[in-house]
This record gives sequence, structure tokens and C-alpha cells, in this order.
Amino acid sequence: MALNAYIAQVQSLLDDPGAVVYTVPNLTIFVNDARVQIAMATESIRFIGLLGLTANIQAYAFNQFTGMTAGIAGPLVVRKASVRNPTEWTEMFDREWEWFWSNCLNGPRSVTTGTPDTYSQFQPGIGGIFFVSPTPTTGLNARADLVGYPINLATDADPEALPYPWTEAVQYYAAYLALLNAQRYADADSMLQRYDLFQTRATQGTTPTTLPVQYPGQGGAAIAGEARPITAQRGGQR
Repeated sequence: MALNAYIAQVQSLLDDPGAVVYTVPNLTIFVNDARVQIAMATESIRFIGLLGLTANIQAYAFNQFTGMTAGIAGPLVVRKASVRNPTEWTEMFDREWEWFWSNCLNGPRSVTTGTPDTYSQFQPGIGGIFFVSPTPTTGLNARADLVGYPINLATDADPEALPYPWTEAVQYYAAYLALLNAQRYADADSMLQRYDLFQTRATQGTTPTTLPVQYPGQGGAAIAGEARPITAQRGGQR
């Protein structure tokens, strides 16, 4: 959806089509904030990122990943990763940072070199760092299943990476931010409830009711009906 279409939706919700109370620059900020929040809560922006591993280098900034499609600013989370050596892709195992710290940076694997088979995220998010173990002895290619976040929309020409139907939730979260900024707390909470409804509906509607292998045509519908965005699973978002 284009920026001005988002703004028109928010103005309609706020009953302020002439931007008398809520200025367009402020609404633009709220729309862009909402888009990032939705991308994080739903993991709905995904791409396969590529990363060149360098000999004797164990840590890589998230902004070193390439392969973003139009409208994606960069990665937030690494979901899966693999390495190619020499002609075959081999999956790397994901470990929580504490385990990686104790075993790969300071423990028995701290001096190991070779083809990486384990990875961990340190400081996930826009400024995240991707660690691998063992430390590569030569240059290698890696790829990763990444959750991305969208670029800010400044004009209608800017591409929207957030896919439909999650775009339907943007107006409600942006209106929530506008009302919160105006200290209209009861109205803001009401708008947040509608945001939760549309965000959850988008997540449920895009979860297959027939799941391969585990639930072929049987329990998948129930699982789809229980699907929730990450923030909803944790008790809501503010």
C-alpha cells in the first residue's frame, strides 16, 4: 500500500481528513513505526540472505547480509542458516547465545577452526551480530532464512515490503500511536484492540489448514485458528 493511502486511512479513523489536529508529518512517522512493529510481531517480511564468510572471522554484522528485495531495509532475526563447502549446502545448527558463549567462544570449541556447523545471534535486531563456529579457515558462502523489517515510506513511489493482509493492520496501530500522543488513552486502547484483531486475523488467515506430514487435512485447521502474532502470544503489545 502507498504512503498516502495509509495516511488517508488513519485520518478517516481519527475523523481528521483535513489534518487539522494530526499533521501529515506526524502521521507519516506513526505509519512507519506501525509497519516496523507489525513486521516484528508477525515475521511477515522474509527473505533469503547471503553472507560471505571470511577466513579467521567469527562475527558478522547483520548489515553484511545481502539479498534484500525492494522495500526491505535489513534483517531482524536469523531463523535458519547454512554454509556451502565446497559444492554442497550444509545446515548450521542454531544455539542460544549463552550456550554459544560457554562452548564456542570460551569452551572446548573456542580454538576450533574449519567449516562452521553452529551459529548464534548476539544482540538480535537492526544492530544484530551473527556468530559462527568453528571459525572459518577459508572464504565460504553462507545463506540464511531471515526476518526483515521495511524501509520507511517517504513518498508513494517507495516500495512496500509488508505484505497483504498485514497491511490492513497498519492504520489501526498508527491511529493508536496518534491517540496515545494526544493523551486520549481510552480511545488509544480501543484502537489497539482493533489492531490486535486485524493483525491476528492476518496471521490466522495465512496459516495453512492442511499442514504437510504432521496434520494432512485433519488437525491443521485447529492449529491455524490458534495462530497468533508473536506479541499476542506474549500477552499483547504496547
